[in-house]
Parts: sequence; structure tokens; C-alpha cells
Amino acid sequence: MSTLIKFITERHVLKTISHLIFYLSLALSSFSYAGQNALDIHGFLTVGGTLSDSETPYLVSGEINDHIRFANDTILGLQFDRTLNDKIRIAAQFTANNKNNNFETNAQWLFAAFNVSPQSTVRTGRIRIPIFLQSATISVGNSFPWVRPPSEVYDMAEGITSIVGVDLLHRFELFDRVFTFNPYIGEVSENIVLAGQEVDASTEGLWGFSFRHESNNSTVRLGYLKTDATFNTSFFSLEGVPTDFISIGANYEFGAFEVLTEWAKRSIKDQFLGAQSGWYGTLVHHRNHFSPYFTLAALDSKKAVQPSLQDSYSYSLGLNTLVADLYVFKTELTYSKAKHGTRGLFQSQPPDDDNELFILSIAITGTF
Repeated sequence: MSTLIKFITERHVLKTISHLIFYLSLALSSFSYAGQNALDIHGFLTVGGTLSDSETPYLVSGEINDHIRFANDTILGLQFDRTLNDKIRIAAQFTANNKNNNFETNAQWLFAAFNVSPQSTVRTGRIRIPIFLQSATISVGNSFPWVRPPSEVYDMAEGITSIVGVDLLHRFELFDRVFTFNPYIGEVSENIVLAGQEVDASTEGLWGFSFRHESNNSTVRLGYLKTDATFNTSFFSLEGVPTDFISIGANYEFGAFEVLTEWAKRSIKDQFLGAQSGWYGTLVHHRNHFSPYFTLAALDSKKAVQPSLQDSYSYSLGLNTLVADLYVFKTELTYSKAKHGTRGLFQSQPPDDDNELFILSIAITGTF
């Protein structure tokens, strides 16, 4: 049996590596024809491990429990960018990470960008949904302080980070400040875990927008998404359910300190799934090569039946240490508790005497 498991594991790893080598080969072959328009190739990597004091699997992936696990936060990515001329750019990002208990290679974005004016760019293809502060770099671990972004907010997206569609990036000035307006339309067709069940999710009429302002020491962002969603499982089917998502986020740096905070609300107009709202606040102290941080987060559910209720709160204390150029070692201790008899962020309903846990997470993350 152990030999079979080892064979299957090695097979998945080899398959993942072969996929990434294939994409890299395509990129390098196009590079040979690039002429003066060179192809930019970047990569990023996070290798992490987790251990909790609860037998009940935690988070959507279910990979955090009372055994040492390495799959939950481990990810490898390659990113390719090539400017064809002053009007057209093509870009792609491929990642290999744990999804549905299996390491898979996926295109996180794959689009062509057209500069229609000095202030406006149209993109078409597979693009990121700009619903969070970290949406653009959610897979790049050293772009944020945590081992993983706070689940009370980011898990409301149920792992969906991209759409296939069209968007517009329009930069404009207002009150002597520069803003980016990012409307988009598209569709989603993904296999996700929703309310503890594996679900085939798809959308119709998906649209949304993001307003973002960035300065030297701060970022403020407002986002909204609306769609009709269809959910199919072996137990139930919901078609054309009106769904919307709104979020507000900001970060601000002052001296050696940085504050990050976000609030989001997801409303699915169905009596089974209901609505959720979550928020977090993080304070980071940047001190030479060390950056300790503290995070407080909470999640509340409304108008849903018991299996869908996910009331919880958590505290996290972490430390980032620069170990090499562009590589960071992270360690984080989290306390989380499911409230009001709900399952909180556990994958399934925990026993009444086991509805809280401590999680130790470590990771090394960097870019190349």
C-alpha cells in the first residue's frame, strides 16, 4: 500500500513539473523569435508546513489538522510577459498548488492587453478578479505579511480568483489624486467547496468593478461584483441564484509600522447559503530584517441554515525574517474559534468540545 501511495505521489509531482516545463518551453521558443521585444520570465515559490491541535480538518482545503501537512501553503508559479509593440502586451501566469487534494497546474491569468489611450488599457482572456487588496498577487507569498491571507475574508471567494472575460484599466485624476477604475465582465466555471460540499459552480451575467487609489505610503480600494450563480452537486442543484460581493480595503504605512485592513460581504440569495461578512486588521512592525505582526479577524453568517453558518474569530501572531535576497522565512501562530455552535472555518461541524484550535504555520517564500 505504501509503495502504491509513493508511486501516485511521485506521479502527480512529475506531472506537475512536466506541465511547468512544457509552459516554460513554449515561452522560451517564443523568446527565440522575440527579436528586440524580449520575453520577461519570473517565478515565485512558497513551501509551507502546518500543524494544529484539532482532529477536525480546518479551512476549505482540509489540509490543516493534527498531523504535519505541507500541501496547504505550497505553491510554485511561473509568469511570462512580452510587449509586442507600444499598443499590445501578452501575459500569462501558471501555478502548481494543492486544489481538491491534488497538485494541479492552472493558468491564473492568460490575456492580451491593448493600450487604447495613454490612460486606458483593455484586457481580454483569463484575468484576475479585483475583489481584494491582494488579488493581483494572491499567489506570491512575499507580497503580503501573512503565511496565508486572512481566511475570514479571502475564503469567501471559495478559491475563485479569476474569470474569463474582458476588463478595462482606466487611470484618472480626482482631487489631485490618481485613481484606477477597473470594470469587468466575464464568466466563471469552477469546481469549489461550498458549505462543506464539493460543488460545480458557474455564472451568468457576471460583472463588477474596482476603484483603487495608491500613493507612496497607502492604498485604498473598493470593489463590487454581481452575478447569477448556478451550483450543482450530487445532493442538490441551485440555478440562477442572484449573488453579489462587496469589499473595502486599505493599507497605510507610517514610519516603521504598516496597517492593513479589509471588510467584505458575500450575499447569495438562497435560504441555504445566505450571507456572510468578514473583516480583519493587521499591524506590522518593520524592523531591519525582522517584521513581527498581529492580526485580528472575524466572520459572521446570516440568513442561512445550520450547515452553512460560519461564525468565527481568530488571533494571529507572526514573524517574517529576510533570509536572502527576495526570500522570507515566515512563522505564524493562530488561535481560531467557531462561534454560536457553527462550524466556523472548519471543513465540517466540529464536536462541541473541540470548536477551537491553535495552528502553527511556517513557510519560506520568494521570487526568482
